[in-house]
Amino acid sequence: MAGNLKHSSGCVDVWVDMVIDTDEPGAAIAGRDCGLRASPRELRLRCGLVFLVLLVLSGFGNAFGAATTLNSIREIKQISLAEADRKMPVRISGVVTYADSGSASFFLQEGDVAIYVTLQDGTQKLAVGDQIELSGVTDPGEFNSRIVQAKVLSRGKGFLPTPRKVLGREISKIGDDCSFVELVGKVQSTSRARGRPVLQIQVDGFECAVVILDAPLEQAAEMVGAVVRVVGVSSPLADVRRLTTAARILATGWESVHVQTPAQLNPFRLREQLIQESIVAAKATNVPVLVHVRGVVETTAQKGEYLLKDESGALLFNAPVEWEDAHKGGVIVECAGLMQTRPFPRLEKAAWKVMGRVTPGKEKNQSVTNSPVPLTSAVVVRSLSPTEADKHLPVRLRGVITFHDHAANKFFFQDRTGGIYLNNMGLGYDVVDGDDVQVEGTSAAGDFAPLLEVENFRVFGKSPMPPSRGHFQKLK
Repeated sequence: MAGNLKHSSGCVDVWVDMVIDTDEPGAAIAGRDCGLRASPRELRLRCGLVFLVLLVLSGFGNAFGAATTLNSIREIKQISLAEADRKMPVRISGVVTYADSGSASFFLQEGDVAIYVTLQDGTQKLAVGDQIELSGVTDPGEFNSRIVQAKVLSRGKGFLPTPRKVLGREISKIGDDCSFVELVGKVQSTSRARGRPVLQIQVDGFECAVVILDAPLEQAAEMVGAVVRVVGVSSPLADVRRLTTAARILATGWESVHVQTPAQLNPFRLREQLIQESIVAAKATNVPVLVHVRGVVETTAQKGEYLLKDESGALLFNAPVEWEDAHKGGVIVECAGLMQTRPFPRLEKAAWKVMGRVTPGKEKNQSVTNSPVPLTSAVVVRSLSPTEADKHLPVRLRGVITFHDHAANKFFFQDRTGGIYLNNMGLGYDVVDGDDVQVEGTSAAGDFAPLLEVENFRVFGKSPMPPSRGHFQKLK
């Protein structure tokens, strides 16, 4: 006589037939109560064999489940974080909606769902709009399931999906992470994160930071007050409890930011004032006044709040995103915003540009002949011997930025006498090609020729690029 036992492994259902020989003395099956009579030793042996079979088949079931390949982003999104942590294999296709050339990660969208992907080979470079097929494994990620150890199996040109229009409240939901979206809002302030411009936009009463990839910083300040339409990938910031701490959009460049209503005024074109002068002006009008000041930044106990000081006074301002450079100490910035004087001086909706850094304790000689006059031409600095250059002689030059690379923190400068390499000492500055600048710092030997270790910039506007000198000969 046969009886069926059912066991669920969580992945497959396993059925095992247990057969009891009723012709054997001492064995029988009672009526409706299903009581089993057999010798104790025989019963223990048979039950042990049954559960051993169940255990083995359950292991096969789990292995089968783990080996199941997920074939769509939606399937990956539907599994639990615990299941994603089992490194389940995936094979999917979709369109790249955001790709950072400086990292091995990107966002991939399939239909109306999207996911964050990290490549196994960091040398593979993808572009926005690429239609790809990939394989990889799941990972729970910090906030949502993602794909890691990805390998691109095929690549072609595809079409970006139609961005989903969202409101401010929707963009802050962590469930919307990775989606290709569109939103409209007013630029409240500008800042920078890892050398990239950040627009702080107000959308339907909610704040959202827009990080612009591979874009010059100079355009950001001119957008304060403008109404813009932004297309990009939703990537909110969240804490360890998976609660959203800040809404964020990642955009691929200024082509993803469309100005609908231009800003009326670039605040950095206002006359630069001393902090105390700007405070007095704001108190005299008894209303918020748009001001442009310059000073040295200090951090405060309040996250995202900073103190700006110059020789006349100090004020507070807030950063919309965590500002890593401020923690390096002695950072010089130009800051523009609405001056509020009550209960204490503060810049609201502030925008800022990094212009230098104070280096306390650095030994400075006045010049080669101990004159208080700094060196004022690039050719004179370039003509110093390595020993002289390493005396950190003071330098003040006026000219134009001929090349900048914010990702690599490289700058070249040229005045009427020649060009020179600028060492930014690990701090990214908000200057770009064609800026008419005054740069101050000290000399240093450099690897190949004397260079200038920058302490601060002052930007006076734009300048024509200097003419090139001759041509390169073709290498043979």
